Amino acid sequence: MKKKIVFILAFLFIVSAGYSERGSIFLFGGNQWVSDKDIQDIYGINFLRYGVEINIDGFKSLGFFLKFSHQSQYGKTTYTKEETFVEMNPIIYGIKFGSRLFVKIGMMNMRFQEKNPAPMVDFKDSTSGYYIGGGGRLKIIGPINLQFELAYTKSDYTIKFNDGTSSTIKLGGISTDVGFTITF
Repeated sequence: MKKKIVFILAFLFIVSAGYSERGSIFLFGGNQWVSDKDIQDIYGINFLRYGVEINIDGFKSLGFFLKFSHQSQYGKTTYTKEETFVEMNPIIYGIKFGSRLFVKIGMMNMRFQEKNPAPMVDFKDSTSGYYIGGGGRLKIIGPINLQFELAYTKSDYTIKFNDGTSSTIKLGGISTDVGFTITF
Protein backbone atom coordinates (compact mmCIF):
# COMPACT_ATOMS: atom_id res chain seq x y z
CA MET A 1 0.00 0.00 0.00
CA LYS A 2 2.84 2.42 0.81
CA LYS A 3 4.39 1.82 -2.62
CA LYS A 4 1.10 2.68 -4.33
CA ILE A 5 0.76 5.90 -2.34
CA VAL A 6 4.36 6.89 -3.10
CA PHE A 7 3.83 6.06 -6.79
CA ILE A 8 0.59 8.11 -6.94
CA LEU A 9 2.18 11.07 -5.13
CA ALA A 10 5.24 10.95 -7.41
CA PHE A 11 3.00 10.74 -10.49
CA LEU A 12 0.89 13.70 -9.32
CA PHE A 13 4.00 15.73 -8.54
CA ILE A 14 5.46 15.10 -12.02
CA VAL A 15 2.16 15.86 -13.77
CA SER A 16 1.57 19.03 -11.72
CA ALA A 17 5.13 20.18 -12.40
CA GLY A 18 4.42 19.92 -16.13
CA TYR A 19 1.32 22.12 -15.85
CA SER A 20 2.44 24.60 -13.20
CA GLU A 21 4.14 27.92 -13.73
CA ARG A 22 7.94 27.57 -13.76
CA GLY A 23 8.76 31.21 -14.35
CA SER A 24 7.80 34.47 -16.01
CA ILE A 25 9.09 37.49 -17.90
CA PHE A 26 7.81 40.94 -16.87
CA LEU A 27 8.09 43.86 -19.33
CA PHE A 28 7.29 47.11 -17.53
CA GLY A 29 7.24 50.87 -17.44
CA GLY A 30 6.93 52.99 -14.36
CA ASN A 31 8.05 55.84 -12.16
CA GLN A 32 10.88 56.31 -9.67
CA TRP A 33 10.62 58.99 -7.00
CA VAL A 34 14.23 59.61 -5.92
CA SER A 35 14.43 60.59 -2.24
CA ASP A 36 17.52 62.84 -2.40
CA LYS A 37 16.65 66.56 -2.06
CA ASP A 38 19.59 67.76 -4.21
CA ILE A 39 18.68 65.41 -7.09
CA GLN A 40 15.05 66.56 -6.82
CA ASP A 41 16.14 70.22 -7.05
CA ILE A 42 18.12 69.57 -10.25
CA TYR A 43 16.13 66.84 -12.03
CA GLY A 44 12.68 66.87 -10.43
CA ILE A 45 11.12 64.18 -8.27
CA ASN A 46 9.72 61.82 -10.89
CA PHE A 47 11.91 59.70 -13.19
CA LEU A 48 10.19 57.65 -15.90
CA ARG A 49 11.65 54.17 -16.25
CA TYR A 50 11.32 50.94 -18.18
CA GLY A 51 12.81 47.49 -17.96
CA VAL A 52 12.52 43.71 -17.85
CA GLU A 53 12.38 41.18 -15.04
CA ILE A 54 12.96 37.42 -15.18
CA ASN A 55 11.42 35.16 -12.51
CA ILE A 56 12.28 31.52 -11.91
CA ASP A 57 10.05 29.60 -9.52
CA GLY A 58 11.79 27.24 -7.14
CA PHE A 59 9.57 25.41 -4.67
CA LYS A 60 5.84 26.19 -4.48
CA SER A 61 5.55 29.97 -4.14
CA LEU A 62 9.26 30.62 -3.50
CA GLY A 63 11.35 31.79 -6.44
CA PHE A 64 14.13 34.05 -7.60
CA PHE A 65 14.07 37.23 -9.68
CA LEU A 66 16.50 39.33 -11.70
CA LYS A 67 15.38 42.84 -12.72
CA PHE A 68 17.01 45.34 -15.08
CA SER A 69 15.70 48.88 -15.53
CA HIS A 70 16.74 52.18 -17.05
CA GLN A 71 15.80 55.70 -15.98
CA SER A 72 17.18 59.03 -17.08
CA GLN A 73 16.32 62.68 -16.70
CA TYR A 74 17.45 66.09 -17.96
CA GLY A 75 17.81 68.94 -15.50
CA LYS A 76 19.42 72.33 -14.88
CA THR A 77 22.54 72.87 -12.78
CA THR A 78 21.93 74.62 -9.47
CA TYR A 79 23.87 77.85 -9.99
CA THR A 80 24.48 78.36 -13.73
CA LYS A 81 21.18 76.78 -14.90
CA GLU A 82 22.93 74.85 -17.69
CA GLU A 83 21.49 71.59 -18.96
CA THR A 84 22.72 68.42 -17.27
CA PHE A 85 21.74 64.77 -17.62
CA VAL A 86 21.59 61.87 -15.17
CA GLU A 87 21.14 58.18 -15.99
CA MET A 88 20.53 55.32 -13.53
CA ASN A 89 20.56 51.62 -14.40
CA PRO A 90 19.77 49.44 -11.39
CA ILE A 91 20.23 45.67 -11.47
CA ILE A 92 18.15 44.02 -8.76
CA TYR A 93 18.16 40.36 -7.71
CA GLY A 94 16.60 38.44 -4.87
CA ILE A 95 13.85 36.16 -3.59
CA LYS A 96 10.17 36.31 -4.54
CA PHE A 97 7.34 34.86 -2.41
CA GLY A 98 4.03 34.21 -4.19
CA SER A 99 2.83 34.38 -7.77
CA ARG A 100 -0.57 36.14 -8.10
CA LEU A 101 0.11 38.28 -5.02
CA PHE A 102 3.80 38.52 -4.20
CA VAL A 103 6.49 40.07 -2.03
CA LYS A 104 10.10 40.49 -3.17
CA ILE A 105 13.26 41.14 -1.17
CA GLY A 106 16.65 41.62 -2.73
CA MET A 107 19.92 43.41 -3.30
CA MET A 108 20.65 46.12 -5.84
CA ASN A 109 23.62 47.35 -7.81
CA MET A 110 22.92 50.92 -8.94
CA ARG A 111 25.05 52.05 -11.89
CA PHE A 112 24.71 55.78 -12.52
CA GLN A 113 26.31 58.62 -14.42
CA GLU A 114 25.91 62.35 -14.69
CA LYS A 115 26.84 64.29 -17.84
CA ASN A 116 27.59 67.94 -17.12
CA PRO A 117 28.44 70.96 -19.27
CA ALA A 118 32.09 72.07 -19.42
CA PRO A 119 34.10 72.98 -17.34
CA MET A 120 32.35 70.58 -14.92
CA VAL A 121 33.38 66.96 -15.27
CA ASP A 122 31.17 63.99 -16.07
CA PHE A 123 30.72 61.49 -13.27
CA LYS A 124 30.17 57.73 -13.47
CA ASP A 125 30.19 55.04 -10.74
CA SER A 126 28.09 52.38 -9.03
CA THR A 127 26.91 51.53 -5.54
CA SER A 128 24.95 48.79 -3.84
CA GLY A 129 21.72 48.83 -1.90
CA TYR A 130 18.61 46.84 -1.11
CA TYR A 131 15.12 46.39 -2.51
CA ILE A 132 11.73 45.45 -1.02
CA GLY A 133 8.52 45.38 -2.99
CA GLY A 134 5.23 43.68 -3.66
CA GLY A 135 2.35 43.60 -6.04
CA GLY A 136 -0.07 41.44 -7.94
CA ARG A 137 -0.97 39.97 -11.30
CA LEU A 138 -4.29 39.76 -13.14
CA LYS A 139 -4.68 37.04 -15.76
CA ILE A 140 -5.69 38.43 -19.16
CA ILE A 141 -5.59 35.45 -21.53
CA GLY A 142 -3.47 32.30 -21.63
CA PRO A 143 0.02 33.01 -20.34
CA ILE A 144 -0.39 36.82 -20.53
CA ASN A 145 -0.99 38.75 -17.30
CA LEU A 146 -1.21 42.40 -16.26
CA GLN A 147 1.19 43.05 -13.36
CA PHE A 148 1.59 45.99 -11.01
CA GLU A 149 4.25 46.52 -8.37
CA LEU A 150 5.14 49.02 -5.63
CA ALA A 151 8.67 48.99 -4.21
CA TYR A 152 11.21 50.84 -2.10
CA THR A 153 14.93 50.90 -2.82
CA LYS A 154 17.75 52.27 -0.69
CA SER A 155 21.05 53.01 -2.36
CA ASP A 156 23.35 55.69 -0.93
CA TYR A 157 26.57 56.91 -2.51
CA THR A 158 29.22 58.99 -0.74
CA ILE A 159 31.27 61.41 -2.84
CA LYS A 160 34.65 62.30 -1.34
CA PHE A 161 36.07 65.65 -2.38
CA ASN A 162 39.74 66.67 -2.62
CA ASP A 163 39.44 69.04 0.36
CA GLY A 164 38.59 66.12 2.70
CA THR A 165 34.84 66.75 2.83
CA SER A 166 32.19 64.38 1.57
CA SER A 167 28.56 64.36 0.52
CA THR A 168 26.07 61.47 0.44
CA ILE A 169 23.43 61.22 -2.27
CA LYS A 170 20.40 58.96 -2.01
CA LEU A 171 19.75 57.22 -5.33
CA GLY A 172 16.87 55.08 -4.05
CA GLY A 173 13.26 55.86 -3.34
CA ILE A 174 9.74 54.65 -4.03
CA SER A 175 8.92 53.14 -7.42
CA THR A 176 5.85 51.87 -9.24
CA ASP A 177 5.85 49.51 -12.22
CA VAL A 178 3.03 48.34 -14.51
CA GLY A 179 3.35 45.99 -17.45
CA PHE A 180 2.72 42.62 -18.99
CA THR A 181 3.93 39.30 -17.63
CA ILE A 182 4.29 36.21 -19.79
CA THR A 183 4.32 32.99 -17.75
CA PHE A 184 5.94 29.73 -18.82
